[in-house]
Amino acid sequence: MKVLNPEFNLESFLQYEALLINPYDVEGVAETIFKGLMLPPGECKKRMRKMRRNVQHYDVFWWVRSFLQSAISKNLEDFPVIEEFTTSEIADDE
Repeated sequence: MKVLNPEFNLESFLQYEALLINPYDVEGVAETIFKGLMLPPGECKKRMRKMRRNVQHYDVFWWVRSFLQSAISKNLEDFPVIEEFTTSEIADDE
C-alpha cells in the first residue's frame, strides 16, 4: 500500500494506484490506512505493479527533461531585464 500526501502533486501520476491522504487529517489517515488494509490482495498487487511501471517511466530523467523543455520553450522577453535590478538601486534602499 502506498499512501501519498496530495500536496506533492503526484496524484496525477499515481492517483489510481496510491491512496491519497492529507497527513494533517488524523481521522482521514486512519480511514485510509484501514481502507488499504482491507483491499483484496489481488487489487494491491495490481495497484503496485501499475505504480512501479509509472515510477519507472516518470523517473528523474523524465522530470529533468520535462522541466528543461518547459524552461526552453519560454520566450526570454517574458523574463525581467537585468538592468531593472542593479546594485545601485539596492545601495540606495539601504
